[in-house]
Amino acid sequence: MKDVCAQEENLEVEGEVRGEVFVDIVYEPKDENTSETLHCILSELGIVRVKSSDLQKYIYCLSDFFQVASQYKEELICWSGSDSAYPRGSAYSAAVAKEVRDGLIQFCYIEPEGRFSVKKGLAQAYRVIGSEVPDKLRFKCHGIGPLVVVRETKSKCYGKPDKKGKALSRHHIKPIVGHPTLSDYENDVDRLNKLNLQYPLVMPDGSEFVTHKRIFVNGRLDCGGRHYGGWLGYNEGERLQATIGGEPVVEIDLKAAHPNLLNALVGNGQSLGSDPYQNIKFVKDATIDGDRKRLRDVAKRLVSAFICKDGAMVKFPVGVKSEFDYESGRNVTIPFRETYWLDHSVDYYMDQIFEEMPFLHQKEKTGKDLVFLESEIMRRATNNMVGSGAPCFLVHDCMLVRGGDKDLAVGYLYESLFHHLGYVFPMDVSDSRGFSELVPIPKGYPTSKYNALIVDVTESGYEDYRTLIDHDDTFKVSGLDLI
Repeated sequence: MKDVCAQEENLEVEGEVRGEVFVDIVYEPKDENTSETLHCILSELGIVRVKSSDLQKYIYCLSDFFQVASQYKEELICWSGSDSAYPRGSAYSAAVAKEVRDGLIQFCYIEPEGRFSVKKGLAQAYRVIGSEVPDKLRFKCHGIGPLVVVRETKSKCYGKPDKKGKALSRHHIKPIVGHPTLSDYENDVDRLNKLNLQYPLVMPDGSEFVTHKRIFVNGRLDCGGRHYGGWLGYNEGERLQATIGGEPVVEIDLKAAHPNLLNALVGNGQSLGSDPYQNIKFVKDATIDGDRKRLRDVAKRLVSAFICKDGAMVKFPVGVKSEFDYESGRNVTIPFRETYWLDHSVDYYMDQIFEEMPFLHQKEKTGKDLVFLESEIMRRATNNMVGSGAPCFLVHDCMLVRGGDKDLAVGYLYESLFHHLGYVFPMDVSDSRGFSELVPIPKGYPTSKYNALIVDVTESGYEDYRTLIDHDDTFKVSGLDLI
C-alpha cells in the first residue's frame, strides 16, 4: 500500500533511513475473525474503553496499522504523530494513534528505526516485526474522513523547509462572494465518497480506497482545492492495473492542463495542439524515441515548476530520485540535471520553452490560481458523474473510471472545460494494456477563442456561443444530463 501522505511529508529521517509507506486513516475489519483478533490485541496493549464509540476509534487505528504491516512485514513504515495528519472529521485523533503506537512498540510489534527531527520536517520510521503480525487479517474501507481541509498560509523560516499551513477551524473560513460555500464543497465530496464506497478502487497490491478530501490553501476557498486520496501514491502503471467495483479502469488525462489553462487566461487562446510539449525545439529535434520521451518529461517538469514558482527559473528543480552512496553510506538525491542526462544550462531549455509558449511570461497576470481552476473543472465533471451513478477517482487533472464509463466521463470533462473556458483542449485515455489514445473532440465544440463564435452550432440548438458563454447556460453533449 502506498499513500498520498507520502507526497505531503518527507519519509526520510536522520541517517537517511527511508520508510516504505505511511499508515493512513482508511480501514476497519472486514470480517468477524479480524474484528475479534484486533479486540484481543487491544486488551493485550492494555487499552480498554467503556464507551463503544471510543473503542471503535482504536479498532480503526489498529486496522490501519495492520493493513500496512501485513503487506510490509520486515519493512520500514512511517506513522505520523502530527496533529495536522488527523484533521477534523478523521476516524480518530493523533492522541489515539500515539497510544496505539506506544503500545505496539512496548509489545514488540514495531520498533523505531533511526532518528528524526520535527524541526526539519522529517518523520520517524518504524520497523515492523513480521513474526508478530497475525495472518489472515482482512480489512475494508470505512469511508470516514475529512471532506474539505482549508490550510492557512505556509510560514517560511530561514534554513528550514516551509511549514505546512495548519488547518483552519470552520468559523475561520470566510465565504467568497460568487463561489460555492464550504458546505457546498463538503456536500460534493460526501456524495462522491458515498458512491465510491459501493465501488472501491482496488490497487494491484490489494489495497482499497474510497475517500477523497479536498485541500485548499492560503486560508481561502479559491486557492488549491485539489482532491486527494491514497491512490495518488501509486504511479500511472500501477493505477491502470486497478479495478473499480471489480471492473478494469481507464485513466482520462487533460493534456498539458496548466499550459492550456494559462493560455486560456492570458495567452492568445489559439489551440496548442494535441501535445504542446512535443513542439518545443529540444524535444522535436530528438531523433530517438527514447530521447524524445525523456526530453518531453524534462519540458513538462520545467513548465510545471516555472508556473508554480515565484519569479524566473534560475536553476533546475530539485531532483526527486535518490540512490545509495557507498562512500558516505547514505542515500543522496540525484540532481535533476543528472536524472535526465542534460548537457545544457536551465536557460537553454527555458528559452526554447518560452519560444513555443510565450504566454508563460504572463503567469503573474492570471489573477487566478491555476490549481483552483483545474480543481473546479474536475469538480463539475465529477458532480455529473456522481449524478449519473458512475464512480470515479481523481488524480489532479486525471480521472480514473470504469472502462464502461469512459464515454460518459469524457463527455462530462469536455462539457466542464467548455463551461469554464468557452472552448476545449484535447485529452487522452489510457487502459490496463498500456495503450493510450487521443479522445476525439465532439463535433460542435470550439478548440480556441477564435473559433468559439464561428463554429457550426446547429447540433447544439444555440444560435451563437456568445449566448451560451454570457448567460452561463449548459451545453448539452450527446444527450447527457448535466447539472
